[in-house]
Amino acid sequence: MKLISHIRNHTLTAVTLLAVALATTSGCRKFIEVDPPVTSVTNGSVYLNDNTAIAVLTELYTNFMLRTVNTSSIDDGVSGVSWVTDLTADNLTLEFQASQKLLSYYTNNLESTGNIVAGTVFWSRLYEYIYKANAAMEGISGSTTLTPAVKTQLLGECRFLRAFCYFYLVNLYGDAALVLTTDYATNALLPRTPAAEIYKQIVTDLTEAKALLKEQYVGLDMQTTSTDRIRVNKAAARALLARVYLYTGEYAKAEAEASAVISNSLYGLVTDNPGTVFLKNSKETIWAMQPTISTTQNTWQSFIFPLTKAPSASNPVSLSANLMATFDTTRDKRYKNWIGNFTTGGKTYYYAYKYKAGAVTSSITEYEMVLRLAEQYLIRAEARTQQGNITGIASATTDLNTIRSRAGLADTTVTGKDEMVNAILLERRKEFFTEWGHRWFDLKRLGKIDAVMQAYAPLKGGTWQSYKALFPLAQTEIALNPGMTGQQNTGYN
Repeated sequence: MKLISHIRNHTLTAVTLLAVALATTSGCRKFIEVDPPVTSVTNGSVYLNDNTAIAVLTELYTNFMLRTVNTSSIDDGVSGVSWVTDLTADNLTLEFQASQKLLSYYTNNLESTGNIVAGTVFWSRLYEYIYKANAAMEGISGSTTLTPAVKTQLLGECRFLRAFCYFYLVNLYGDAALVLTTDYATNALLPRTPAAEIYKQIVTDLTEAKALLKEQYVGLDMQTTSTDRIRVNKAAARALLARVYLYTGEYAKAEAEASAVISNSLYGLVTDNPGTVFLKNSKETIWAMQPTISTTQNTWQSFIFPLTKAPSASNPVSLSANLMATFDTTRDKRYKNWIGNFTTGGKTYYYAYKYKAGAVTSSITEYEMVLRLAEQYLIRAEARTQQGNITGIASATTDLNTIRSRAGLADTTVTGKDEMVNAILLERRKEFFTEWGHRWFDLKRLGKIDAVMQAYAPLKGGTWQSYKALFPLAQTEIALNPGMTGQQNTGYN
């Protein structure tokens, strides 16, 4: 589906009407479809009552989780970015060529035209979700019949989810079309907006979301509290805002937002047993995505990564030797709890084992983590370091050592600014492998991607040029949007 068709099509697919409890005894709530469906997110009647308005946002959350364990569709859902970018970078090894598309990501040989178009799908998916968020925002804002508390919460969710989508657009593709309404006549001719301007909109949306969202997690009615951390709250807006400020060099603001999350009593690092960090609603969870009703697995990652036989089309990757060499295998609890191994034919494969549950049996025990507390410590450590004063670096050391201590490692002895940034980058790599693009984005924003990939791409059978730090847009997408004519990313046809 193309951006222009998203904008033109004002009669979208049916959306979920209600999200209801499936099993109160297990405490597991899932998004399920209940008749009758709403016919269009742009239909004003959808926003006349709380239930149907809530349903529009519920559907948007479920959209993020839509994906398949078929590796030929690895980029067909937003959460696929977790392993597509690690495959593109240096964290994963492609052990089995399940598809030409996989190989294109792995060898940094993405294409915008032809039979194997790789690197382009996230663009259209993210704009589909942005369109829905815009439609919901317009409908909810114009409604005079919604319960005020519900209206406020839903508007906050719209702002957050739109910002989340734009964050991934600019980090995967760079400049992007800034679509803020559902008006086809305006949107159909929009050119790409510089990434710096997109970031300003992200900050605006997250600041507004922070003001609108509740401190506590909300239940299905948007008013009662919930133990499930699957709808965003104020801390989620702060956490993503802290990341955005770090990426844009506003270090004092990044430090302030991260500090606000760290000091929030809802959250705490899981120190006694790091193996439980990724269980649903762990205290480290700031925001997680929940499996949809059609999903037979707890999380997609618990299917694609664990190896119980030689790598195959369904389980084609392992953790790279380059990544494995960064771990202290005798002391690092992340190595012991988040990495598994399987030996066959005299070769040992290491794999990501953060998610362990696999198929759903009686209840869901894992949600897919999107934002978690450990990142806030490392954001604050880097933000304090980048501010360049002695006090800041000392405080950054404390934050870095908090994460190292949780991992069972000794305190760092690094004291200089550049050395501290590198130490934090290394810790981020070991902490966030196979999570939401962190490695790929870190290398780019810190200006290290050329040095790393010039050395590593040949080991994957590819070559590296600087333009490959951005994914291509599909040429068909550009052809359908007159405002973007001639605006393909440099280096691609």
